[in-house]
Amino acid sequence: MKRCFECDKSEDQIEMHDHHVVPKSRGGTKTTPLCYVCHALVHDKKAVSSRYLIRQAHKERRSKGLVCGHPPYGFSRGEKDELVVNPEEQAIWTYVEELRSTPLGKKKKHPWRVVAEKLNEQGFKNRSGREWKLGNLFAMNKTRERWYADQ
Repeated sequence: MKRCFECDKSEDQIEMHDHHVVPKSRGGTKTTPLCYVCHALVHDKKAVSSRYLIRQAHKERRSKGLVCGHPPYGFSRGEKDELVVNPEEQAIWTYVEELRSTPLGKKKKHPWRVVAEKLNEQGFKNRSGREWKLGNLFAMNKTRERWYADQ
C-alpha cells in the first residue's frame, strides 16, 4: 500500500499521485508517492486553496449554464439547477438598462441612485419584496457582469 512521502497518509485515506522527482520533460523516470494535497503544494499552492477551488468549481458550473448560489437577476433556478429566464425580472432589468443609457443633465447616463428612485416611484420591488437601493442595483449589475464574463 502506497503512503505519501510527505504526510504519511495511506492510499485508503486519500487519493495518491506519483510525483516525478525530476520532471519527465527533463528525462526523469523516478517517482515518489504523494497524496493529492502534497502533490498540489509541490506544483501550485493555489490548487489547495479552498477559495480557489470553489471559484474554479463555480466557473465550471456557470460555463455549463448551471446556477451557483443565487442566480443573476432576471433568471431563476430550474429543476436541474439550470438558469431559467424570469420574464418579470428581465422586464425590470431591461427598464434599468434603458434608464442607465439615457443621459441625465450633464451626466452621460442615469446614476444608480436615480434609477433606484425611479423604480421605487413606479412601485417595482426587488426580489425580497423591498424597495430598490443603490447597493442592490450596483451588486446585481456586478453579478450579471461576472456571470456573462464566465460564459
